[in-house]
Amino acid sequence: MKRNHLIRIASAILALLLAGGMTSCGPSDSNTEQQTTAEESTTVMGDETTTETEEDSVKKEINYMVIADGSGYEADIVSGMAVAENGTVKMKSAVLQLKQAIVLPFEEDADWSISFGGIMTPKGTGKGNILADTSEKEGRVYLGVNATNEIMFMGICINSIYANYCWAVPTETMKENHNYQVSYSNGQFLLSIDGGSPLSMSTMNINQANETPITGEQASRELVEKIQAIKGQRYVAMSHIGSTSHPCTAELTSLSAKTSSADGYQKLSAHPLSELTIFYLGSSITYGSKTGGTAFPEITQKVTGCDTVKRAVSGTNLTIQSGRTDSYIERFVQLPVDDDPDYLIIQLSSNDFSRGYSLGEISQSKDLKDLSTATITGAIETLIAKAKQQWSDVTVVFYSCPIETSWKAYNTYKTYVNGTMKALEEKWEGDMVMLDLFNSDYVRNASYIHTDHLHPLIEGYAQLFTPEWINFIYELEASKRSM
Repeated sequence: MKRNHLIRIASAILALLLAGGMTSCGPSDSNTEQQTTAEESTTVMGDETTTETEEDSVKKEINYMVIADGSGYEADIVSGMAVAENGTVKMKSAVLQLKQAIVLPFEEDADWSISFGGIMTPKGTGKGNILADTSEKEGRVYLGVNATNEIMFMGICINSIYANYCWAVPTETMKENHNYQVSYSNGQFLLSIDGGSPLSMSTMNINQANETPITGEQASRELVEKIQAIKGQRYVAMSHIGSTSHPCTAELTSLSAKTSSADGYQKLSAHPLSELTIFYLGSSITYGSKTGGTAFPEITQKVTGCDTVKRAVSGTNLTIQSGRTDSYIERFVQLPVDDDPDYLIIQLSSNDFSRGYSLGEISQSKDLKDLSTATITGAIETLIAKAKQQWSDVTVVFYSCPIETSWKAYNTYKTYVNGTMKALEEKWEGDMVMLDLFNSDYVRNASYIHTDHLHPLIEGYAQLFTPEWINFIYELEASKRSM
């Protein structure tokens, strides 16, 4: 997704939040000092100031101070050790809850910086979270270090899978006393060491394995897209030093932050998509044949709280074929007829293509009696017509699969996705749309797809399918509200 697409998603999320009436947790009075220790009531704003820009408009700026001159820390110990001595806060396997959470915005014009100094890995080895938005694992956004891999990174955990977007930092540097600044400006994450030139993110990895080169622009865009999908808004409240699974072992002399306004930050009582009902129909990729039946429908439900019904059977076809009774069309009747789904998402089956079934032609009609069930195109149109007949308000979403080039029917599938599927979208405008994962602009990490070049692994479902699907729904929901 390009930057203007990211802006559209952000606008869609804002529209959903406004429509949903989520609980707001906006700026506090800048003259009031707020200090709490209970995790569920951590204060979320720092000291607010205003500055005049060249256009004479007022720009709010928020300053946070957690560690100043190593003399102490504005946080409460949850676990581990944190001792201030000789101008340094020494932490060992520590998890600390900040008294004021640092709210980081990711709006189009957002900018912020986190400054910290000291020894990140005192023994030259180790790993941990410098900052995190929760001490728990799921959905965590974090700033971390890993001396073994010689990286500093920001990342997000989805379904226990960590995607890390990294800057290269030598182990020798991390075991020495240096000053760091992580910043976000003009849509990019940057790192400066001792006031040097800003460094862009250059690699990403999954669970500290399968390191993959990436541009700073793409890394920043992917991470923000994932944050928006999982958090349900364009803000993250960093509330902890360290986390339960990745405690902090470091010697910090300073830790502070400066951010642009977080007026739009909301403490959500539920994900913006929690009220939706989504039906899924498909074969092995929808089922999760390499992951024990857990795929992106289950992870999406876990993240958003939406209602989910999945009817997926490995090895089945879109089309009705002689000698079989398990096609998508024949299994359509297994979906709950009395429910009223918002979306029916259907896999553009790879099986029909690999088995060489007829592609067929787009019909001039939308009447079920005129549609073929034995061709791929006819089966797609049949399913759309059946869905609209059963549930008049449902939006049918066909998704293409992120298949690798070495798969045997790759070229046929590619041509169909880029040609016939787009033509079908035009014919069935307002009734059917395509989530095009085949052409999705994401980094091709080796952790995502099985060695059969076709089926996703749990890493692919968590870090590719789920955020792409959630962000797609944001846009569809915003489009509905604009009609």
